[in-house]
Amino acid sequence: MAEYSLVTIEITRSYDSAAFKEDIKSMMLNVAKSSGKGLVFLFSDTQIVKESFLECINNILNTGEVPNLFAADEVEQIIGLVRPLAKAAGKQDSRDVIWSHFVHLVRESLHIVLAFSPVGEAFRARCRQFPSLINCCTIDWFMPWPKDALYSVAERNYKDADKSLGIDNYVGSLSAMSGVIHSSVTSMAENFFLTLRRRTYITPTSYLELIKLFLSLLEELQGVLTARLKRYTVGVDKLNQTNAIVDKLKQDLTEMQ
Repeated sequence: MAEYSLVTIEITRSYDSAAFKEDIKSMMLNVAKSSGKGLVFLFSDTQIVKESFLECINNILNTGEVPNLFAADEVEQIIGLVRPLAKAAGKQDSRDVIWSHFVHLVRESLHIVLAFSPVGEAFRARCRQFPSLINCCTIDWFMPWPKDALYSVAERNYKDADKSLGIDNYVGSLSAMSGVIHSSVTSMAENFFLTLRRRTYITPTSYLELIKLFLSLLEELQGVLTARLKRYTVGVDKLNQTNAIVDKLKQDLTEMQ
């Protein structure tokens, strides 16, 4: 979109705060190397291995930089990269001015997209601890999907399912069924809250997981049935072979008599 590059982080078992800071540095350097071309950093709450990740993001959102992020030699590299850009923008040729221009480029060109679930206490605690997540962001709230949206999402997922599942002729029925299940569970969750004062959240992600679970169970069940069918087929073949042998023995006995 808008010809911006999209980047995200790849979480591994050894991924830590140092690795995250290296990725942040790489993004900021890419902004300088591309002369301020737009870069989008997509970050979800499932990628928060350590809360210090949010401290870096909070600083970038608030000031455009992370204190003590770059080593001295890296600062010199950035100054060299940004000097022509600052000069073209009519800025003074001084280190402080050039660095300020670099920070300006980061704030203007590095767009951070945060995908957080509002469910639970963690989101509230993070918003209190890192206020820039609220103050420096535009918040898009995703409301419950209407009936047509539930149907369309299910239809797309079922159409994209493996053809070996054999559900092509049932996509419409499955899509409608999935929407009804989700809506009924949402209603039951509200009744559960009214009765026991305990909140259970049914989100769009829950709906996608429902579809994924159905397809997974269907594939698993088909595997079980295929294995049983193969076993029965082999058994029938063995019986037929045995019957043929018995018939041959009967014929041999008759001839011997």
